[in-house]
Amino acid sequence: MRWRKWSAVAIMALMASGAGYAHAAKTIWSDDESSLAMYGDVRFRHETDSVVSDGKEDQNRDRDRLRLRLGLKYKANEVVSLGARLATEADDDHSTNHNFGMLKGGAPESAFGLDKAFIKVDLKPVWMWVGKNSNHTWDATGLTWDSDLIPEGVAMGGEFGDGYKAKIYAGYYIINETLYDEKDDTMLAYQAIFKYGKAYSIKAAVGGYSVSDQNPSEGEDAFPIPGGTASYQHAMVELGGKDLPLSPIIGTQFVSSNVDISTHIGEGGKEADRQSMVVYVKVEPGPVEAMFSVWDVGYAGATALGEFNADDFDKTGNFTGWVVSVKGKIYKALSVQAKYFYQEVKNDAIKPPYAGGAQLGKGNKRTRMQLNFVVKF
Repeated sequence: MRWRKWSAVAIMALMASGAGYAHAAKTIWSDDESSLAMYGDVRFRHETDSVVSDGKEDQNRDRDRLRLRLGLKYKANEVVSLGARLATEADDDHSTNHNFGMLKGGAPESAFGLDKAFIKVDLKPVWMWVGKNSNHTWDATGLTWDSDLIPEGVAMGGEFGDGYKAKIYAGYYIINETLYDEKDDTMLAYQAIFKYGKAYSIKAAVGGYSVSDQNPSEGEDAFPIPGGTASYQHAMVELGGKDLPLSPIIGTQFVSSNVDISTHIGEGGKEADRQSMVVYVKVEPGPVEAMFSVWDVGYAGATALGEFNADDFDKTGNFTGWVVSVKGKIYKALSVQAKYFYQEVKNDAIKPPYAGGAQLGKGNKRTRMQLNFVVKF
């Protein structure tokens, strides 16, 4: 049956290449300084997972996933603009991917709904938006935030500099909108970014997330936040050399939290379980971009115990591993990416209920292979 899966991948690639003519955001209406533009993308993903763990039956899975996003940008004038986007699985906490299948294993109740909706005021060099929009944190790997997760609230920031660039941003987001007498769970996100140079560049950032869990106990109107009320600080540095062979980029990310070990990690928890680090290298041989990254992620070393960081790994906390990715543009709007993930548990002394039922033993492994075909328009 495996050959049928890869045949479907090849057919989808041919279909995508045939759709590669419409690739740029299109202005569909304009009048003086006002304009309305449409944009979007379609992504087909084939994914193969393999889990090997002592004392448990090996788990293997193949699945096909589809993501469709359709957006509008309306510029009322030089100051005010609006944005809106619809997406598959818009009501999912982590992913806008729709799983193939009509019955068991599929997603018959999946929704195509609101993914973004915001009003933005841009008084250069400062700006502000309110509504539902992308998080502005710079993150090269997804360690601190999953780009599929679109927060709701208000954000503001600014961009300054001539010859160098400095950006600052802060956002106040509603995590859980609770009912009646309960208070909403909220999060403050903030970051400052500095970048200097073009041919040889340095980019650095410091920031964090402060989570406020107002309803730590279970209840009808209470939704506890993993990790509870806690803060997660991060620092990132990236060095680039566009004039060097292969245009290399080297970077690292570090996260540290103050999550309470005894309450939210349990027996066996260590100080290292509140820290994470990723080191990565990017190169660009011609039209192809390749990236290799090494991950060491503590159980509480990602925001809300991994609730808000990348969903590419099955376990978004308490693991070590690596990722290799190669992507390139095939024809105009069509791009193809192949990614391979490897991971194993970081601290196997952490036991359920803290670690959950999918705990891997030390030395066992989980792997994931992805093929992504994306058409933008």
